[in-house]
Amino acid sequence: MSSVAILHASQLITLVGPKRPRVERELSELAIIRDGGMLIHDGKIDMVGPSDQIEKNAGAAEIVDAHGKVVLPGFVDAHTHLVFAGNRLDDFERRARGKSRKPAAGFGQLLKKRARHRMPTFLLKQRNMQSGFCAVGRPRLKPSLATD
Repeated sequence: MSSVAILHASQLITLVGPKRPRVERELSELAIIRDGGMLIHDGKIDMVGPSDQIEKNAGAAEIVDAHGKVVLPGFVDAHTHLVFAGNRLDDFERRARGKSRKPAAGFGQLLKKRARHRMPTFLLKQRNMQSGFCAVGRPRLKPSLATD
């Protein structure tokens, strides 16, 4: 079993409440832990809290010093698309206010309009859309790839 303990973050941002995934309004209930820490076992977050509490439970875990850093465990929007020409902040805010994930009437048309304005002209004009998507996606993917 591999373990990592991240200690001494200037701020660790987490959600208030029970140890389970949050939905709707719960997504806006944040807690800031000063000198925060996080314990990870086998790739899963096991515990967040003050660094001294995490350190007591760390055992033989690899220690990562996050002094001077902000740690945001679990704040991931797993639904994204490589060639999406924008962000999903409006969708996240709508869900945090307790609104449905189902788009409002006319939302599809709005997305199409936004995509037309954000997509590079060369992509819209290309007959071979696959190569166009690759051209847009490649620069976005490159920073995410391991270089070792």
